[in-house]
Amino acid sequence: MKKVRFFFTVIAAVALMCLTTSCGKTGKKILGDWEVTSCVATSASVLDFEPEFLGSVWTFKDDNTMTITQDGESISGTYTIVDDDDLVMNFTITDDEPAKVVLDMDIEDISKSEMTLDGDATMTIVEMPLSDKIELNIVLKKK
Repeated sequence: MKKVRFFFTVIAAVALMCLTTSCGKTGKKILGDWEVTSCVATSASVLDFEPEFLGSVWTFKDDNTMTITQDGESISGTYTIVDDDDLVMNFTITDDEPAKVVLDMDIEDISKSEMTLDGDATMTIVEMPLSDKIELNIVLKKK
């Protein structure tokens, strides 16, 4: 009985190590500055909402905050990584028409030098019940 209990304890410990290690791999790889080298909308947008990320720099910090900087302007938000391959980013825009933007992207590929994201960008105008979603494919290069 002790051998069986020991066996299951070892199996559980190895499984826990694998889960913890795999969840942390993407979280560590994503940290730093990334420049968008390609951004393709793969679906039409009703509200003419097409984020123009080409050339922007995305900075991911270890406290799950991030900044997108383009043409000297920045927007800050938060990000989470779910199941080591689902990157969810949340932003609040406080311009003339306050809006919330959520990027729910699958991390298709990530290495030390390149990351490919594929998923949806959703913008919701806060003062009106208007929401729009667009599918995007984004390629970023590590700076």
